[in-house]
Amino acid sequence: MGIRGLSTYIHEHLHEVLVRHKLHQRKVVIDGNNLAHVLYFECTGINAAFGGDYDKYASFVEEFFKGLQVCEVYPIVIMDGGQPLDNKKMDTVRERVTNQIQTCLNISPSSQYRLKVFPCMGRDVFVSTLKKMGIVVLQTDFEADLEIAMLAKELGLTVLSNDSDFYMFNVPFVPLSSITYNKVSTGKRKRSNEMFSYINCNHFSQEKFCQVTGIDPAHLPILATLLGNDYLAFDHFKDFYSILEGENKRSRMTSRHNIIKNVLAWLSHKKDKTTEEILSIVS
Repeated sequence: MGIRGLSTYIHEHLHEVLVRHKLHQRKVVIDGNNLAHVLYFECTGINAAFGGDYDKYASFVEEFFKGLQVCEVYPIVIMDGGQPLDNKKMDTVRERVTNQIQTCLNISPSSQYRLKVFPCMGRDVFVSTLKKMGIVVLQTDFEADLEIAMLAKELGLTVLSNDSDFYMFNVPFVPLSSITYNKVSTGKRKRSNEMFSYINCNHFSQEKFCQVTGIDPAHLPILATLLGNDYLAFDHFKDFYSILEGENKRSRMTSRHNIIKNVLAWLSHKKDKTTEEILSIVS
Protein backbone atom coordinates (compact mmCIF):
# COMPACT_ATOMS: atom_id res chain seq x y z
CA MET A 1 0.00 0.00 0.00
CA GLY A 2 1.08 3.55 -0.62
CA ILE A 3 4.42 4.55 -2.15
CA ARG A 4 6.43 1.42 -2.86
CA GLY A 5 9.85 1.38 -1.23
CA LEU A 6 9.51 4.67 0.66
CA SER A 7 9.15 3.13 4.14
CA THR A 8 12.25 0.96 3.76
CA TYR A 9 14.16 3.86 2.19
CA ILE A 10 13.40 6.09 5.19
CA HIS A 11 14.31 3.34 7.68
CA GLU A 12 17.57 2.49 5.94
CA HIS A 13 18.80 5.86 4.66
CA LEU A 14 16.89 8.62 6.51
CA HIS A 15 16.55 7.11 9.98
CA GLU A 16 17.21 10.50 11.60
CA VAL A 17 13.69 11.64 10.60
CA LEU A 18 12.24 8.90 12.84
CA VAL A 19 12.35 10.17 16.42
CA ARG A 20 12.05 7.74 19.35
CA HIS A 21 8.81 8.45 21.14
CA LYS A 22 6.93 7.27 24.23
CA LEU A 23 3.28 6.91 23.26
CA HIS A 24 0.99 7.68 26.19
CA GLN A 25 -1.89 9.99 27.16
CA ARG A 26 -2.69 10.58 23.51
CA LYS A 27 -5.70 10.35 21.22
CA VAL A 28 -4.90 8.45 18.03
CA VAL A 29 -6.63 7.53 14.80
CA ILE A 30 -5.72 4.07 13.53
CA ASP A 31 -5.70 2.73 9.98
CA GLY A 32 -7.90 -0.26 10.81
CA ASN A 33 -7.32 -2.38 7.71
CA ASN A 34 -3.59 -1.92 8.10
CA LEU A 35 -3.52 -2.77 11.80
CA ALA A 36 -5.77 -5.81 11.31
CA HIS A 37 -3.19 -7.31 8.94
CA VAL A 38 -0.19 -6.26 11.04
CA LEU A 39 -1.56 -7.83 14.23
CA TYR A 40 -2.44 -11.07 12.45
CA PHE A 41 1.08 -11.45 11.08
CA GLU A 42 2.62 -10.45 14.44
CA CYS A 43 0.57 -13.00 16.39
CA THR A 44 2.68 -16.03 17.28
CA GLY A 45 1.41 -19.59 17.11
CA ILE A 46 -1.09 -19.02 14.31
CA ASN A 47 -1.42 -21.80 11.73
CA ALA A 48 -2.48 -19.75 8.71
CA ALA A 49 -2.35 -22.82 6.46
CA PHE A 50 -5.40 -24.24 8.23
CA GLY A 51 -7.64 -21.23 7.92
CA GLY A 52 -7.13 -18.63 10.58
CA ASP A 53 -6.82 -19.58 14.27
CA TYR A 54 -9.32 -16.80 14.92
CA ASP A 55 -9.40 -17.32 18.70
CA LYS A 56 -5.66 -16.66 19.02
CA TYR A 57 -5.97 -13.67 16.72
CA ALA A 58 -8.88 -12.18 18.69
CA SER A 59 -6.94 -12.58 21.95
CA PHE A 60 -3.90 -10.84 20.43
CA VAL A 61 -6.03 -7.95 19.14
CA GLU A 62 -7.60 -7.59 22.59
CA GLU A 63 -4.17 -7.67 24.26
CA PHE A 64 -2.88 -4.89 21.99
CA PHE A 65 -5.81 -2.56 22.68
CA LYS A 66 -5.67 -3.28 26.41
CA GLY A 67 -2.05 -2.14 26.21
CA LEU A 68 -3.21 1.13 24.65
CA GLN A 69 -5.75 1.57 27.46
CA VAL A 70 -3.06 1.04 30.12
CA CYS A 71 -1.02 3.78 28.43
CA GLU A 72 -4.06 6.08 28.31
CA VAL A 73 -3.99 6.04 24.52
CA TYR A 74 -7.51 6.55 23.19
CA PRO A 75 -8.05 5.17 19.67
CA ILE A 76 -10.50 5.81 16.87
CA VAL A 77 -10.25 2.98 14.34
CA ILE A 78 -11.17 3.70 10.71
CA MET A 79 -11.84 0.82 8.30
CA ASP A 80 -11.81 0.99 4.51
CA GLY A 81 -15.10 0.83 2.62
CA GLY A 82 -15.59 -0.30 -0.97
CA GLN A 83 -13.79 0.57 -4.18
CA PRO A 84 -14.80 3.81 -5.95
CA LEU A 85 -16.82 3.49 -9.14
CA ASP A 86 -14.15 5.22 -11.24
CA ASN A 87 -12.06 2.00 -11.08
CA LYS A 88 -8.81 4.02 -10.97
CA LYS A 89 -7.29 1.52 -8.56
CA MET A 90 -8.74 -1.61 -10.14
CA ASP A 91 -5.45 -2.81 -11.65
CA THR A 92 -3.78 -2.63 -8.24
CA VAL A 93 -6.70 -4.40 -6.54
CA ARG A 94 -6.76 -7.13 -9.19
CA GLU A 95 -3.02 -7.70 -8.84
CA ARG A 96 -3.23 -7.99 -5.04
CA VAL A 97 -6.17 -10.40 -5.16
CA THR A 98 -4.39 -12.53 -7.76
CA ASN A 99 -1.26 -12.67 -5.60
CA GLN A 100 -3.33 -13.53 -2.53
CA ILE A 101 -5.05 -16.40 -4.35
CA GLN A 102 -1.70 -17.73 -5.55
CA THR A 103 -0.33 -17.57 -2.02
CA CYS A 104 -3.37 -19.49 -0.73
CA LEU A 105 -2.66 -22.21 -3.30
CA ASN A 106 1.00 -22.44 -2.30
CA ILE A 107 0.77 -22.19 1.48
CA SER A 108 1.36 -25.30 3.58
CA PRO A 109 2.32 -26.09 7.19
CA SER A 110 6.00 -25.95 6.20
CA SER A 111 5.73 -22.60 4.37
CA GLN A 112 3.13 -20.75 6.46
CA TYR A 113 5.74 -18.70 8.35
CA ARG A 114 7.24 -17.49 5.08
CA LEU A 115 4.04 -16.90 3.10
CA LYS A 116 1.52 -14.42 4.46
CA VAL A 117 -2.23 -14.96 4.09
CA PHE A 118 -4.84 -12.86 5.86
CA PRO A 119 -7.86 -15.14 6.44
CA CYS A 120 -11.33 -14.49 5.01
CA MET A 121 -12.96 -13.68 8.36
CA GLY A 122 -9.97 -11.80 9.76
CA ARG A 123 -11.53 -8.36 9.30
CA ASP A 124 -14.80 -9.47 10.95
CA VAL A 125 -12.93 -10.91 13.93
CA PHE A 126 -10.89 -7.71 14.26
CA VAL A 127 -13.94 -5.41 14.16
CA SER A 128 -16.11 -7.56 16.44
CA THR A 129 -13.30 -7.77 19.02
CA LEU A 130 -12.97 -3.98 19.08
CA LYS A 131 -16.71 -3.45 19.38
CA LYS A 132 -16.83 -5.90 22.27
CA MET A 133 -14.17 -3.78 23.99
CA GLY A 134 -16.09 -0.55 23.37
CA ILE A 135 -13.49 0.81 20.93
CA VAL A 136 -14.81 3.37 18.42
CA VAL A 137 -14.79 1.71 14.97
CA LEU A 138 -15.92 3.61 11.87
CA GLN A 139 -16.02 2.69 8.19
CA THR A 140 -15.59 5.07 5.28
CA ASP A 141 -17.47 4.78 2.00
CA PHE A 142 -14.27 4.09 0.08
CA GLU A 143 -10.55 4.05 0.97
CA ALA A 144 -9.89 5.54 4.40
CA ASP A 145 -6.53 7.33 3.93
CA LEU A 146 -7.87 10.82 3.24
CA GLU A 147 -10.52 10.61 5.97
CA ILE A 148 -7.89 9.45 8.47
CA ALA A 149 -5.60 12.35 7.55
CA MET A 150 -8.45 14.88 7.71
CA LEU A 151 -9.60 13.57 11.10
CA ALA A 152 -6.04 13.72 12.44
CA LYS A 153 -5.63 17.29 11.21
CA GLU A 154 -8.99 18.54 12.46
CA LEU A 155 -8.82 16.90 15.91
CA GLY A 156 -5.05 16.95 16.45
CA LEU A 157 -4.75 13.15 16.51
CA THR A 158 -1.70 10.98 15.86
CA VAL A 159 -2.03 8.55 12.94
CA LEU A 160 -0.99 4.91 13.47
CA SER A 161 -0.44 3.06 10.19
CA ASN A 162 2.15 1.32 8.03
CA ASP A 163 0.83 2.98 4.88
CA SER A 164 3.66 5.08 3.43
CA ASP A 165 1.16 7.62 2.06
CA PHE A 166 1.05 9.11 5.56
CA TYR A 167 4.67 10.24 5.28
CA MET A 168 3.34 12.77 2.77
CA PHE A 169 0.45 14.12 4.87
CA ASN A 170 1.18 16.93 7.31
CA VAL A 171 -0.11 15.05 10.37
CA PRO A 172 1.57 13.44 13.42
CA PHE A 173 2.46 9.92 12.27
CA VAL A 174 3.71 6.78 14.02
CA PRO A 175 4.60 3.82 11.75
CA LEU A 176 3.07 0.64 13.14
CA SER A 177 6.28 -1.20 12.28
CA SER A 178 8.06 0.76 15.05
CA ILE A 179 5.74 -0.51 17.80
CA THR A 180 6.43 -3.51 20.04
CA TYR A 181 2.97 -5.02 20.07
CA ASN A 182 3.01 -7.07 23.25
CA LYS A 183 5.16 -4.86 25.45
CA VAL A 184 4.09 -1.93 27.61
CA SER A 185 6.95 -0.10 29.32
CA THR A 186 6.94 2.02 32.47
CA GLY A 187 8.79 5.22 33.23
CA LYS A 188 8.98 8.02 35.79
CA ARG A 189 7.99 11.61 35.12
CA LYS A 190 10.88 14.02 35.64
CA ARG A 191 8.99 16.68 37.58
CA SER A 192 6.56 14.68 39.70
CA ASN A 193 8.39 11.32 39.87
CA GLU A 194 5.05 9.67 39.11
CA MET A 195 5.15 6.36 37.25
CA PHE A 196 3.47 6.12 33.85
CA SER A 197 2.99 3.47 31.18
CA TYR A 198 3.95 3.95 27.55
CA ILE A 199 4.60 2.14 24.28
CA ASN A 200 7.96 2.65 22.57
CA CYS A 201 7.65 3.75 18.95
CA ASN A 202 9.06 6.07 16.29
CA HIS A 203 7.45 9.40 15.50
CA PHE A 204 7.97 10.62 11.94
CA SER A 205 9.10 14.24 11.69
CA GLN A 206 8.04 15.73 8.36
CA GLU A 207 9.95 18.91 9.25
CA LYS A 208 13.19 16.93 9.63
CA PHE A 209 12.43 15.00 6.44
CA CYS A 210 12.20 18.24 4.47
CA GLN A 211 15.33 19.64 6.15
CA VAL A 212 17.41 16.52 5.46
CA THR A 213 16.24 16.05 1.87
CA GLY A 214 16.09 19.77 1.04
CA ILE A 215 12.55 19.51 -0.30
CA ASP A 216 9.97 22.29 -0.03
CA PRO A 217 7.04 20.94 2.07
CA ALA A 218 4.67 22.27 -0.60
CA HIS A 219 6.24 19.82 -3.07
CA LEU A 220 5.52 16.65 -1.05
CA PRO A 221 2.36 15.85 -3.07
CA ILE A 222 4.52 16.04 -6.22
CA LEU A 223 7.03 13.66 -4.63
CA ALA A 224 4.24 11.18 -3.90
CA THR A 225 3.06 11.39 -7.51
CA LEU A 226 6.52 11.05 -9.06
CA LEU A 227 7.29 7.94 -6.99
CA GLY A 228 4.07 6.22 -8.06
CA ASN A 229 1.30 4.87 -5.86
CA ASP A 230 -1.76 2.61 -5.92
CA TYR A 231 -3.40 4.82 -8.54
CA LEU A 232 -0.42 5.54 -10.77
CA ALA A 233 1.68 2.69 -12.15
CA PHE A 234 5.33 2.54 -11.12
CA ASP A 235 6.54 2.61 -14.74
CA HIS A 236 4.45 5.67 -15.67
CA PHE A 237 7.53 7.87 -15.17
CA LYS A 238 10.17 5.36 -16.32
CA ASP A 239 11.57 7.75 -18.96
CA PHE A 240 11.89 10.44 -16.30
CA TYR A 241 13.65 7.97 -13.98
CA SER A 242 16.08 7.06 -16.76
CA ILE A 243 17.00 10.71 -17.30
CA LEU A 244 17.64 11.17 -13.57
CA GLU A 245 19.73 8.00 -13.44
CA GLY A 246 21.92 9.35 -16.23
CA GLU A 247 22.48 12.56 -14.29
CA ASN A 248 23.34 10.90 -10.97
CA LYS A 249 26.04 8.48 -9.91
CA ARG A 250 24.51 5.09 -9.18
CA SER A 251 24.89 3.88 -5.60
CA ARG A 252 24.77 0.40 -4.10
CA MET A 253 21.12 0.84 -3.17
CA THR A 254 18.37 -1.26 -4.71
CA SER A 255 17.03 0.05 -8.03
CA ARG A 256 13.87 1.28 -6.31
CA HIS A 257 15.84 3.12 -3.61
CA ASN A 258 18.05 4.66 -6.30
CA ILE A 259 14.95 6.05 -7.98
CA ILE A 260 13.71 7.53 -4.69
CA LYS A 261 17.15 9.04 -4.01
CA ASN A 262 17.31 10.58 -7.50
CA VAL A 263 13.79 12.03 -7.34
CA LEU A 264 14.50 13.53 -3.90
CA ALA A 265 17.73 15.09 -5.17
CA TRP A 266 16.00 16.46 -8.28
CA LEU A 267 13.12 17.99 -6.30
CA SER A 268 15.53 19.56 -3.80
CA HIS A 269 16.87 21.73 -6.64
CA LYS A 270 13.39 22.91 -7.61
CA LYS A 271 12.53 24.92 -4.48
CA ASP A 272 12.06 28.08 -6.53
CA LYS A 273 9.61 26.38 -8.89
CA THR A 274 5.84 26.30 -8.49
CA THR A 275 3.93 23.04 -8.59
CA GLU A 276 2.69 23.85 -12.09
CA GLU A 277 6.23 24.55 -13.34
CA ILE A 278 7.55 21.27 -11.96
CA LEU A 279 4.70 19.26 -13.47
CA SER A 280 5.25 20.93 -16.84
CA ILE A 281 8.92 19.84 -16.75
CA VAL A 282 8.01 16.23 -15.96
CA SER A 283 5.24 15.99 -18.52
